[in-house]
Amino acid sequence: MLILLKDKSVDKAELLIDDSGEQIKMKFIFKDIEILKEGELPFYVLVDLRKELEKLGYLLICNGSRIDVYPSRISSVGSNAYVLELNKKTTLNDLVNIFETTDKIDLITTVDKQKLYYMNIMKSAFDNIP
Repeated sequence: MLILLKDKSVDKAELLIDDSGEQIKMKFIFKDIEILKEGELPFYVLVDLRKELEKLGYLLICNGSRIDVYPSRISSVGSNAYVLELNKKTTLNDLVNIFETTDKIDLITTVDKQKLYYMNIMKSAFDNIP
């Protein structure tokens, strides 16, 4: 069960995930909206789904939609991603499940803002290499 945010109102939606084959398949269901997405990497399939929902004015309230969550190359093959902080090295303790609902609603953002935050974190990391 996922939670949607639109104009500060919250609704419940359903996300069915089939990862039994080579491709992960996601089926999103909410009222009269049904969206199917598939691909190899769960985070990026979720990103494609979020882009479709953003066009309709919705944001998903899950860890994968937080501005400070992004996968590494290794973690992107599964359903985990790292919570990123500026000037902080990540550890396994920073991994979260991208599909889990989060209570940090103030960190929920659009795909573009999430990617920009990630790019700024990476730029900062490279700028600080001696």
